[in-house]
Amino acid sequence: MSPGQKLDIDVLLRPYGFGVEDIYVFMAAILAFMTVMAIGRSLIIRNTFATRVKLLQERRKALQSDMIAPRRRKKQYTETIHIMRRVVNRLQLIKKGQVSELNNRLISAGMRS
Repeated sequence: MSPGQKLDIDVLLRPYGFGVEDIYVFMAAILAFMTVMAIGRSLIIRNTFATRVKLLQERRKALQSDMIAPRRRKKQYTETIHIMRRVVNRLQLIKKGQVSELNNRLISAGMRS
């Protein structure tokens, strides 16, 4: 193929033994196959009831295991309580430290309690 030659499908496919008619036949075969598949899939009856029953049984087992399982407080809830108690205790220690420091300052200033 030379640079000035016109680009044509027949020129491109001729070395491989194909013609434009072969492409039309190939495309028609693909379309016929797709049509048969579309009609076939629409005629097939799917049994969704079996999958629903299976999902319901799994859900029922999960709910029963939740009912039977011992009930405990969540670990995260107790951890937050401990964290808050630590914060409160630290704040009270700071207040106690500030009271003693303030008391020392008042004594050094000459005021007695």
